[in-house]
Amino acid sequence: KTGSAPSDVDHLTIELVLHLFRNLLAAEPLIKSSSDVSQSSARLHQELVCLFESELVFEILLVVAQDMESRENQNYNLLLMELLNLLTKSQDPTAVARSMKVKSSAAMMTTTSKENSNKKNSSAGGSLLRDSLKK
Repeated sequence: KTGSAPSDVDHLTIELVLHLFRNLLAAEPLIKSSSDVSQSSARLHQELVCLFESELVFEILLVVAQDMESRENQNYNLLLMELLNLLTKSQDPTAVARSMKVKSSAAMMTTTSKENSNKKNSSAGGSLLRDSLKK
């Protein structure tokens, strides 16, 4: 809802959805009898994380977390911490750091190429202006 304070029903709905997300991320096979079962469980978890990203679940979590300091949203603190723990439980911190470096390098290259194309466009526009003034 926009423009009005969330009702008790709204808070209950948010809490139920957060519990659903937590339970989906926490689901594991009851018996891990082999490494294949563990690998398929890890693969399924990774696919769920990718699905959460594509379905904008992370944006929902961000919106809920942004207003965490308000008294009415303090009930979500523990749930959000559990969600973050479950989201990152099988992640290698060094791999995450390396991927961030690659992403930032790619972003810098994209920004540099955009700046270069803007400079080319502005200089081409300037030469066009000079040519038209000479006539």
